[in-house]
Amino acid sequence: MFNSIKIFFQATLERTLLITGINVALVVGVILNLINQGSAFISFDIAHLNFTKFILTFFVPFGVSVYSSARIRLKMVVGKRSKLDAKLLCVNCGETKMNIKKGQKIKECPKCGEKTKYKVIEINK
Repeated sequence: MFNSIKIFFQATLERTLLITGINVALVVGVILNLINQGSAFISFDIAHLNFTKFILTFFVPFGVSVYSSARIRLKMVVGKRSKLDAKLLCVNCGETKMNIKKGQKIKECPKCGEKTKYKVIEINK
């Protein structure tokens, strides 16, 4: 389990993923803050602005964006192209390991055929 967490965090630290998360947080955070605390902004009433909510309103969309993007990057579907350089393990047989490059088409496990299901066991740098 620790290895899965490590792999997930490696996937989240990709530069483009973080930049996208920041952009989403800025756009969605501003909109949500205007919805939730708009009256304080419009009247420039800083005293009634809840700064904890203000900050969290940016962190939540950032977290959701980064989390969902990392999950998509780690999903390896036979017939689709890999979104990262990685070492895969077939979950069904537990034996077949395969190195794959970003953009390379993911092939079936020779032992499992159509039932192939891979998981990332290592992200290659």
